[in-house]
This record gives sequence, C-alpha cells and structure tokens, in this order.
Amino acid sequence: MKGLELSRAHWGEVVAPAVAARLPALLPRLAAGLAGEGSECFGFDDDLSRDHDFDPSPCLWLSASDFASHGDSLGVLVESLPPPPRAALLTPEGRGRRGVHETEAFYRRFLGLPREPRTLDEWRAASEAGLAAATNGEVFADPLAGFTAVRDALLAFYPDDLRLERLARRLHAAGQSGQYNWNRCRRRGEVVAASLALAEFVDAALAVVFLLARRYRPFPKWAHRALGDLPQPGPRLHALLAELVAAPSSSPALVLGLVEEIAALLADSLRAEGLSSTPSDFLVDHAREVGGLVSDPLLRRRTAAP
Repeated sequence: MKGLELSRAHWGEVVAPAVAARLPALLPRLAAGLAGEGSECFGFDDDLSRDHDFDPSPCLWLSASDFASHGDSLGVLVESLPPPPRAALLTPEGRGRRGVHETEAFYRRFLGLPREPRTLDEWRAASEAGLAAATNGEVFADPLAGFTAVRDALLAFYPDDLRLERLARRLHAAGQSGQYNWNRCRRRGEVVAASLALAEFVDAALAVVFLLARRYRPFPKWAHRALGDLPQPGPRLHALLAELVAAPSSSPALVLGLVEEIAALLADSLRAEGLSSTPSDFLVDHAREVGGLVSDPLLRRRTAAP
C-alpha cells in the first residue's frame, strides 16, 4: 500500500475518531491531508523509500488562532495514537514534516509567504520545487476551506505572462545547449563542456513540458519520474530522455538524433497549443515567438536574455 493510501486510512480510522472523541469542537475546524516533503506525498514511494524518512502520518493544519489555542493539545493527542507503518529512521531533515501545523507556517516554509503569491514579483520569488511540495498529495478534510483556498490558488498555476516568459527562456536554453552547443563542444573535444550542455538540454526540456502542462516541477530527484504522470508529451519525453541519457558518448549520431527528436516533440506541442507557428524545429526560433506573446514589459525584456 502506498503512503498516501496509508495516510488517508489512518486519518479516517484512527485520527479523526480520536479527535471527535477527545477534542470534538476542533474536528470541524481543522484540515487534514498529506502534502509537503517526502516521496509519499508525490505518490512516488516504493520499498526503497522506507529505509528512512518515510512517514505516512497525516498532516493536520490549523488557522493561526486555533493553532495558538489548541495546537499543543492536538499535538499531544496525535502523539498518543499508534502511528501507521513508517520508517524506523527519521533523520533531522525528515522530522517535523507530519503532525500539527499552522496553515500559514506550512505555506511560508515552501513559498516564503503565508499565502499564495499575488504579484509577479512574489510569483517570481517562489521556488518551483516549493510550489510542487505545497500542492502535492491530497487534502482529506477541510471544513473551513482555509487551507484549500491557498492550495487552489496555487494550483491555478503561474500568471500567464510569467508562464510564457519562463517557457520562452527554457526553450531558448534547450535550443542553445542541445541543438547548438553540444555538438560544437563535442567536435572541439571539450567533453566536459559537451556533458554540461547535454545536462542543460535535459533540464530545459523537462521544464518546458511542465510549463506546457501547467504543473510545477518537483525538485530534480523526482522531475523525470513525474513526467510519466503528465499529459502528452510528458510520457513520450520521459522515454526519450531515458534513451538520451543512456546513449553512449561514442555514438554522437544517436545523441544528436535523440536531441532533434525531443526538439521536434516540443515544437509540435507548442504549435498544437497555438503558442508558435514557426515551421522549424530549432527551439530558439520558438523561444522568440513565445517571448513575443508576453505583454508585461519587464518580463518581455527578460525573454531576450539567454
């Protein structure tokens, strides 16, 4: 059973009945779910995940006033309950992820804000990995809808201009690094530079597909795994990137062919969404067209930067 299922069952069978029996006035005021850090929050946990920091205990979120009044008593109650199956080893990095949280503090941990970003500057400052962690998992209950209101605002994704600006910049990076720099570095015998260019291409291609899908990209450990859960071209790119990374450096024609296949896949997706009509598959050309759709003057200038 996956951690998310364990957490949902533990909330419904153990935690919610205990709160109802011992702190009944609090039950209609708290939100419960599993979200944040840990493979179980993304649904990516497996047997290997359980060697350390695996904890499917649910998170309980309270408003600032309720946390001040009832956070301690709720925490004592939760600690007295038998936990769901979890890893024996919790490292310092893994502690404090579950249990009772103040809603504003939870969001501040991942966004640097106690609420959703509301300006372009706030959105630009928010970590994408933090946005992914703040919106993963599942909310099991939220009678007051305070926790969910912020979550729903985040799940609506970046403002359109910021999405387009980031898309243009990542397309430019993918074309410049993979379709241009990689082969030139290889031909010069600059093997380290070639490897860095290919890594930048992989990173930029990943970013493009998450932006197209309007989904936040998790931190690098899970970014490739998460592609398989996106709509196309996510699953196709998942397979192509695995082939690309496994391709031997002694087969430059194979590497170049996979790079161009990925570029064509991304170009087709842009054209299908109506973001570009450029007939070529050179991603820098598409970056210029997408950048031209940005209306904010400051962001539009940024699309011209490499």
